[in-house]
Amino acid sequence: MRPHSLVLLRGNHETSSLTRTYGFYDEVVKKYGNHNVWTRIIEVFKYLPLAAVIDDSILCLHGGLSPELPLLDKFS
Repeated sequence: MRPHSLVLLRGNHETSSLTRTYGFYDEVVKKYGNHNVWTRIIEVFKYLPLAAVIDDSILCLHGGLSPELPLLDKFS
């Protein structure tokens, strides 16, 4: 097992608006009785990276690339 090799990426379902739309918010409030836990989870989601690069050649991300995205080598 190599836990240092695992990276969790943030996707569109980790936004506050989509967690409300698809029921995650309601599920958390029902289970814990208020929205405080949901608020904390959303704060944690904000720390997840939007993308990862493997071996300087593979771009991993959730969803598609924006036409507004500059060249990847500008981030190096």
